[in-house]
Amino acid sequence: RAATHHLAWRRLLITAAMFGGSVWSLHFVAMIAFHPDLHIAYDPQVTAASAAIVVGGAFVALLLWRWGSDEPAILAAAGLVLGLSIAAMHYLGVGAMRLSGLLLFDHRYVLASLLLSVVLASLALLRACDLTRLGRRIEVALWLVLAICSLHFTGMAAMVVIPLAAEVGADAVGALSGDLDAGDRLAALDDGLDELLHLAGDVRDHFADTAPRRFLNRKPPVSGRPWLVFRLAPSGG
Repeated sequence: RAATHHLAWRRLLITAAMFGGSVWSLHFVAMIAFHPDLHIAYDPQVTAASAAIVVGGAFVALLLWRWGSDEPAILAAAGLVLGLSIAAMHYLGVGAMRLSGLLLFDHRYVLASLLLSVVLASLALLRACDLTRLGRRIEVALWLVLAICSLHFTGMAAMVVIPLAAEVGADAVGALSGDLDAGDRLAALDDGLDELLHLAGDVRDHFADTAPRRFLNRKPPVSGRPWLVFRLAPSGG
């Protein structure tokens, strides 16, 4: 019995690693394909953390599903954990970007992406209680694909990038990504911060006159504060 129990744990861990690795691979390849015509780098520690989160979350969700498949509340908790782990991977992965611009999110689309991920992941686990038939396995796989893709593309639809000056962005991204030595990195960050102070008015005007205005015309805000400021990459932190 102990050997069977150990085998079940090992299978769940392997499944979680395969699922999490697949989800993260889809996300990261899609992010590499994202070209906003800006200088972009990725923080390796944060990127690795995003992969670990989805693998760990999938493992916890599968444990709940495996030993609580007869309890609706436990199945709902498993779907919640799985959906939120996919979402956490996506938004932490986006947060790993170091770009020469201001990154904004429409909170309505962020909430919609979370809801879609949790609901579809919960439905997948609910339908996964009987996987003896091939048709059911295909159905569960499709629900999981919908959970992942709806989260990713709805989350990306929420995003707007406001570019900063090219020379400031290039220096800051190089400093943050480790392409410069320590002295040059500090100098680049110092110069970038000085330039950002002078560019504050230009960024404000650009925000008022270009992308956000067009974006808001396409997506009328529900309230007077529709935007979440996610990251201003050139920073000394």
